[in-house]
Order: sequence, then C-alpha cells, then structure tokens
Amino acid sequence: MSSLFKGNGVSAGIGIGKAFVISQYEFNVPQNFIDDAEKELEKLSRAVKTIVDDLENASDEQGDILEAYIMLLKDPNVTEEVRRFITVEKRNAAFAVEKGLSMVADVFLAMQDDYMSERSGDINDIKTRLLIELLNIPKHDVKNLSPGSIIVASDLSLSDMLSIDFEKVNGIVTEIGGKNSHVSIIARNFSIPLAVGVNDIVKEVLPDMDVIVDGRCGDVVLCPNSDQVMWYAQEQTRFFKQKSSLECFRDKPSITKDGVELDIMANVGSYGDVECAIDCMAGGIGLLRSEFLFSDVHGFRSEEKQFEMYRGILVKMSGAPVTIRLFDFGGDKSLKGITIEGEENPALGCRGVRLALRNRDILKTQIKALLRASVYGPLHIMIPMVSSVNEVGMVRKVICEVKRDLKDICGSFEKNIKVGVMIEVPSAAIMCDKIACDCDFFSIGTNDLVQYVTASDRNNGYVSSLYSHYEPAVLRLINQVAIIASEHKIPCSVCGEAAADPVMLPLFIGMGIRKMSIAPNLILKFRKQLSRISEKNSRKLVNAVLNLSTAEQVSEYLKHYLKRVGASSRTFSLR
Repeated sequence: MSSLFKGNGVSAGIGIGKAFVISQYEFNVPQNFIDDAEKELEKLSRAVKTIVDDLENASDEQGDILEAYIMLLKDPNVTEEVRRFITVEKRNAAFAVEKGLSMVADVFLAMQDDYMSERSGDINDIKTRLLIELLNIPKHDVKNLSPGSIIVASDLSLSDMLSIDFEKVNGIVTEIGGKNSHVSIIARNFSIPLAVGVNDIVKEVLPDMDVIVDGRCGDVVLCPNSDQVMWYAQEQTRFFKQKSSLECFRDKPSITKDGVELDIMANVGSYGDVECAIDCMAGGIGLLRSEFLFSDVHGFRSEEKQFEMYRGILVKMSGAPVTIRLFDFGGDKSLKGITIEGEENPALGCRGVRLALRNRDILKTQIKALLRASVYGPLHIMIPMVSSVNEVGMVRKVICEVKRDLKDICGSFEKNIKVGVMIEVPSAAIMCDKIACDCDFFSIGTNDLVQYVTASDRNNGYVSSLYSHYEPAVLRLINQVAIIASEHKIPCSVCGEAAADPVMLPLFIGMGIRKMSIAPNLILKFRKQLSRISEKNSRKLVNAVLNLSTAEQVSEYLKHYLKRVGASSRTFSLR
C-alpha cells in the first residue's frame, strides 16, 4: 500500500527509483577528564588536517562549497569552544567536539534569518566528520549505488555527498535540511530532485523499496501504485520538456518582443548562487547580501578574509558588474555583539545603515575590504535601509576616509567606485530626487517597501493579507522612483519578490525600469517571459494600472493582459 510523506521541495524535478537508505551515524562518545591537554589538541589538529586533505583532493566540481567548508574547518573561531573544553575543562577531544560544536550550531540555529540558521547544519556536519575521525568510525559506503537510486537519509554529510556517483541517483530525500544547505546546493547543481524536511521517513523505508520524490513540492511516495507511477512519469516528461524549452534562452540576450534589452542580474546569498548566476549567463550580480556570506557565529570576519571573498567572487564573474550591499543586520537578522537586543519593534529600529553607522569600525573594515577588491572587477557598493539624505552623506564620508587611509599606505583601489542606495523605506522613495544627487544608482527593495507602505508584517497572520506588491500605493511610489532616476540619468533596478513575479514584468518595463535582480535559477524563465512582451504595449499599461484602487484589481488586470499577449501569469518556481 502506498503512503505519502510531505516535505519541502528545494531542487525541482521528479525522481522515480529504488530506495538506498543511509543510516544516521551513532556515536558512543567517551566523557573523560584528561591530564595532557596538548595531546588532545594534537588529536584535534590531526583530525582537522585529515578532513582538509580529503576535501582538497576531492573533485573540483563543487569547488566553492569545498572552499567554504575548508575555511570553516580552519577558522579558529569555529573551534574556539572545542579548544576551551580541552584546555580549561580538561575534557577529551571527542567530548569537546561534541559539546563545543553543538553549542556553536545552536547559536546559528537560533538566528532568525533562514540562511544564517541553516549554517547550523554545516557546523553539525563538521562535528560529525570530526567524530568519525576521532573515534575511527567507518564512513558510509555510498560508492556502490545501483543506477536509478533514490537516496533516503536523516541527513547527508558533505563527505557523503562528495562520494556519491550522481549519475546513478534519481532523487534524494532527507529528514533534515533547508534550501541553502550544502545538500540542496549540490542537488541543484546536478539537477537532482530533492525533498528535505520529510519527517520520520527513514524508519518507514526499506532498502530497494519503490520511491517517488517530487522536488517541486516536496512530496514523497513510498510503494506507489501503478496509477501513481503513470501520473508521475507523465509529470516527469512534462517537466523535462519545460526545462528543455528554457535551454535555448541560456545564451540569448534578455530582450523584449520588440527589441528592448534589459539587464537581468542575479541575487546572490551563497557561493552556489554565484555558480548558478554564471551558468545562466546573468548580466552580473545585482544584489550580493554580504551579511550571509561574510559573518560567522563570533561576529564579522576580518578585513583580510572579507577581501579574499570579495576578490574571489569578482574574479569568478569575469568582468561582469557585482553590486555588494553593505552588511544589513538588524530586524530579523541578528549577529552576536552587533545587533541591539530587546528592541520592541526591530523592523522600525536600528537596522541596515543605521546599525552600520553605530558600528563605524566594522563599517570601515568592510568598506576597506571592498575598495581593495575593487581593482579585480567592476564592484558597486549599495547602502541598505536608507531613510534620509543625511545617511547617504555619512556613508559617503566614511568611504572618503577609507580612501585616504588606503592612499596613505599606497593601497590600490578603484577611485570612482559607484555607490548606490536601496530604496525600501517610504521616506527614501519620497525624497529620492534629493538622494539621487548624492548616489550613482537606485535599487528598489520591494519586500521592505511593501511592508512599510502597507504597515503590514507578512509573517503576521492578522495582517498578512494586506502585504501585497500589487498594492497601488506601492506601485505609485515605484513609478515615482523610476521617473526620478530617469530624470537624473542614473540606473534604477528592482529586486525582491515583486521583481521575480512574471505578472509584474510588463508593468516594470512600462515604467522604464531596465534592470532587474532576481534569483539566478529564475533567469532563463525570465528571459522566456520577456520574449513574449512588447515594451511599446507595456507603456500603455502604466496609467491604467496606477488608476486602479485595489491590489486585487491590479493583479487581475495584469493577469488578463498577459493572457491576451500569450505570456505566463503563473508564479515562477524558486527551485
């Protein structure tokens, strides 16, 4: 009898095959007090070295993931608590690893931002790998997979993933994980259907059991009947046809039906996103969320580490522009020692540029690393959460100070580096004519703009219905910003959920917006949609839409328009 399990789809596609079950590691960790701390520290160092050597000798197909993982292993901040357990608490290395890294993982897990909280999985993975080495536990044998296997596991370590022959894998199912975990990134890179967060499935699966995994929605079917197999096989064929229809847009320009070209840029929050942006031939990176890449549990990374990371991304992008947003902490993104605890309303509190200006040393460190990296490619700096003209001026002043410091030490940097502003606060949108005089570009952050214009928290069930980027008041502000940007001859881009909504595309084109920043795995779908839309006809939409009274009217009007021109009004999948 078939049974259905629900999870989260994070790598699209449908996999049909036989289960290959990977059991969870079970450790019997000794809890000994020790006399010789140096001996235990040496054990720890040898274990770290063994893992690093293994990773450095692994396939370079996942170079960015491996690099990030190795950096975590080598980062003394990550193992600081482990070393304290050994040297201060006088505990054996294995016990110190289990307790110390569990504490670090818990700190990440408690972070409200999804990306940062998922870094707890990386820490737990390192803990598992170290315990395997310290306790001499045999590794999972994943090298002898049968063709067409569906891997089912509680979780998969990076070591497991690097040992898998993905040509033999039709799908992956895990009980743990999120969309930004290393398992998810690798699965997407190999186009393997993946469902995560499928609770309690491991105990229900037997080896070689028939399994279907739908990576679009996260459904997993055990022992499917013939009707289910037939239906999913048809869905699989349809999915491959849709995917194939997008491939022809990989090396095509992002251009409308009547020949107007747009800059389609990528939003980036991980190394995997950078690779995906390159693969989809994005016009560049329109928004790099630096707080996701360059902070850890103990706070901000050093200037040198930041510089190396910025430089690496610029080199990888091979001359395409990269817009890096200054650290945007506060609100729902906290960082130990930086963000302010106990704010009654953090969304309206000290976040973004406000927090950066309260932490000048940290801000100057980041700007210095950015300026040093700017010689390796076109790097643009973007200021988040601006609400006044004064804030732009203050950040500009800090940039000038850092430039003088670099000149004094004969450091090289791009002298005319472009500095832009996130327009995501109503006051910034209203005053954008004045802000335009002191910046080089705008980026309209629709998520926060919608929240602040409608005074609604999308995560609050009582008011979430008010949160809509179709709201006419929001659209009037966006149109006003686009007009001002055109008058001042500065680029204006749109990012956030509205930018990725195919229904909104003709409206933005009609407003004169020629740059969008979206998730990299949406770019090909975006180009296909763009090819069906006329810029000339889109201009006619603007007045009609801005005269509507409700979000519902706007949504229906735009969907009807897209249906009439033969374009898609279905929401683009983020996977």
